Amino acid sequence: MIKNNINKLLDSKKITIYKISNDLDTRYATMHDLVNREDLSKTRFDILVKISRYLDCSVEDLFEYVEGDK
Repeated sequence: MIKNNINKLLDSKKITIYKISNDLDTRYATMHDLVNREDLSKTRFDILVKISRYLDCSVEDLFEYVEGDK
């Protein structure tokens, strides 16, 4: 299972979805969907790079693979 860590990272830095969407010039609905999705099949790598740079972390920090979970 892929675990989405973006919301956790935003919370730890006290950044709202609204703020990151404005700062990255991305629609709120798009960012909200990305922050809450578990399926990466429709996720563009370039937006993950933008988010990781904004949050000062690696792309690998945004999502993690958890074995055995469903």
